[in-house]
Amino acid sequence: MGFVPGAPLVGPNFFFLDRSDHSLHVGVVVRCVVAGVLAGDSTSAEELDELLRAWLRFAHLKAIQRPVYNGPMPVTTHALTAAFVVALACVSSGCRKRAATPSPPSATETRDAGGSTAVARPDDPAPIAQPQHTAPDPPTPAPAPDSREVFLASLTDQAKAAFLVGEAALAEDDYDTAVREISRAVELQPDNIRLFRALADTRVAAGQPALAAEMYEHILQLTPGDRPVMYDLAVTYTRLHRYRDAQRTYRELLDLDETNLAALFNLATVYRAQGKLEAARQTWQAYLRHDKANAEVYALLGELFLQLDRPGEALGNLREAHVLNPDDLKTLRHMAAAAKLSENFGWAAIALNRAVGLSPDDAGLWADLGDVLLTIYRTGGDGDHLAKAVVAWQTSLELLPDQPALQEYLATYSQGTPDGN
Repeated sequence: MGFVPGAPLVGPNFFFLDRSDHSLHVGVVVRCVVAGVLAGDSTSAEELDELLRAWLRFAHLKAIQRPVYNGPMPVTTHALTAAFVVALACVSSGCRKRAATPSPPSATETRDAGGSTAVARPDDPAPIAQPQHTAPDPPTPAPAPDSREVFLASLTDQAKAAFLVGEAALAEDDYDTAVREISRAVELQPDNIRLFRALADTRVAAGQPALAAEMYEHILQLTPGDRPVMYDLAVTYTRLHRYRDAQRTYRELLDLDETNLAALFNLATVYRAQGKLEAARQTWQAYLRHDKANAEVYALLGELFLQLDRPGEALGNLREAHVLNPDDLKTLRHMAAAAKLSENFGWAAIALNRAVGLSPDDAGLWADLGDVLLTIYRTGGDGDHLAKAVVAWQTSLELLPDQPALQEYLATYSQGTPDGN
């Protein structure tokens, strides 16, 4: 565009120049008129109106400077008036020819409105920059096919109204209303699979997993291989304790995508619930091949190895879990147990020391720590281990005095030797 209405012609202070410099005003306005008309092919009547207002401001300044003037019109005024005539003629006749682009002036030259070259003066205004044509804004991307916007647009007005009422009720945990209204939406538009699935999800939330499972099964008959629906069905089977069905569905899902970590994790849990510990171990280890930074899976593997009576492997996995999640008390308890079973009492003491730091009011942890320190003392440790064992027992008895066996230990070892000497 050749001229931007409302924009400053040569900067924010153009109309606040020294009123005594009429030649400066005239030169600037003439340049603006010609540049506005000839610089582009989109000069409009509104833009010319802006230029006319600029001219009127100039005339007003002249009137202020010379309230009485009866002489001939100055040459510069003739020039400006001629420019407006040309501009108006272009607008009225549809003439939109673009002016030839002049060669850029040198550092000491500038070009006036007529195209002639003149030596630049220090008080000349800066040449008017040609506005750049900007690319149009990119179109708004269409919504994704599975977006909520597309889903709602696929519903009839009545079905949409019922669905929205049910959705709002579900957000307020009003499950009866949610199931009733979304069921009505399904009755109004039974061929909408996403609406059917929304009802299945609502039944799960409402504590109706058996009905939800039937609905998920029906959806998969219509759309075989729908992975999100397969996953939700497997989870629902697990809630119903239908472990074989859950196991089968998770396996089918993993056949489609072996990197589905949620399916791998849940399948291992289903195996464990059925007592299939070796299958659970293999599945959790398969999970860790894809995600080596999951503390929960390392911890579960550690517990599983304890059940399999493999304490050394249990300790290794529990240590990994502790590194990833050092503040998990359950992991530290199992870590101490695995260390004791594998006769690695140093790690047992480390685990229990960290455990009492996290839970200093647990009398049982202090008692276990004392027992482990006593074992280290008996297997070649020094007196410092025994002294720490006594402190641990004393702390445990302060928290829970009714521990007769611990009182006997304390009476026996409080003097530093088993015989009390």
